[in-house]
Amino acid sequence: EPGAAEAWALRAGARQAQGEDEDATADCRRALELDSRLAMAHALQGALLASAGDVEAALAACDRAIDLEPLAASHRVTRARILVRYGRVTEALADCARAIELEPDRAEAWLERGLARLRDDPARGLQDLDRAVELDPTRAEAWAARGRVRLGEHEVEAGLADLRRAAELDPDDTGYWSELGHARASFGDLAGAVAEWTRGLERRPDDGYLLAERGLRRAHLGDHAGALEDCDRAVLLEPREPMIWAHRGAARTVAGDAAGALADCDRAVELDPEWSAAYAYRSGARLLAGDVAGAIADLEQAVELDPHDLAAWCHLARTRLRADDVAGARAALDEALGRAPDYPEALVVRARLALARGDAATATSDASAALTLAPTYPEAMLVRGLALAAQGQADRARADLTRALERLTGPFVEEARAALERLGPKGGP
Repeated sequence: EPGAAEAWALRAGARQAQGEDEDATADCRRALELDSRLAMAHALQGALLASAGDVEAALAACDRAIDLEPLAASHRVTRARILVRYGRVTEALADCARAIELEPDRAEAWLERGLARLRDDPARGLQDLDRAVELDPTRAEAWAARGRVRLGEHEVEAGLADLRRAAELDPDDTGYWSELGHARASFGDLAGAVAEWTRGLERRPDDGYLLAERGLRRAHLGDHAGALEDCDRAVLLEPREPMIWAHRGAARTVAGDAAGALADCDRAVELDPEWSAAYAYRSGARLLAGDVAGAIADLEQAVELDPHDLAAWCHLARTRLRADDVAGARAALDEALGRAPDYPEALVVRARLALARGDAATATSDASAALTLAPTYPEAMLVRGLALAAQGQADRARADLTRALERLTGPFVEEARAALERLGPKGGP
């Protein structure tokens, strides 16, 4: 029935789910030409307009859907999803509450309300996400949302388990594998991160972003040939993507190729001069080339473009410390900790500052706090081992340094080995 408006709308929904927004928009338009009172087509049009960035038109389309079918919870959920995306949380919560009142067992209503609540009431937001998972345990999006919250609350194993479940439910969405890899890498499990990206690449072998992510971490694990193979292929697949050039530059930095690293990072900056991370990556290449002042300038540019980039603030603190600018390092660290007092890397850098001024007790405390938040963070194990050694607690120091060596990469490896050698064998003098 080529004239059936509902059929056109259904096909539009299927195409939207496949990411074919242009074709979905055309089908939706045809549905509304055939039946201007088809509420589901108006709601779908709202979702498509929101994806295109036309917020007011999107909300107007959702309003029309709700006017036509005021008792349909799904239309209110669609409008709530758009409102949450654009920060209109109070209105979104009202829509979700009404949707739950209309259909108490509608999982997506609980999911959207959970997401809306997370900023101001994370405990209740998590409760809503729990309910969404309970109502529909096949919804990958709900598992992933809960996993992100749990990781943010430093419930590492539970968060990773939720993300893994999302990936298992929707294995063709490589975004979940990407998130899993990033989460594992952020807690120092580089081998685990590489394994997650490899699983994603088994599904989509030509995903340039996954290749670049895996390539960079392979470099940190010492597989320089494999790293460059991944990154070279990623550049061929996505030659206009600055992230991929920056990742290859970082992989070359790890491999000791300063000239190649600078060329790649310069290309990333050229492609997107407003992308803060490009400057942060280039700072590593400049350090390798011995240009400490240039590295500091790049990191200062990175945090100016994105003041919420905690990793860039930490790297700026480390680099200023390398230039003997203790006050500047402390100022950068204060910026990071002011935004996130429980950011593990910032705590580790602060522990290093404490060690540098001879305060081993404070260094031990900060490194221990970092390990409470991220139990597998190898640099935190290293720094606590150094601090314990400075306090004469040789056995505990050896235990931390030995654990750290199992996970450390790069120059930290030599730092840990040297510390163990200074301590000597267990039971020795």
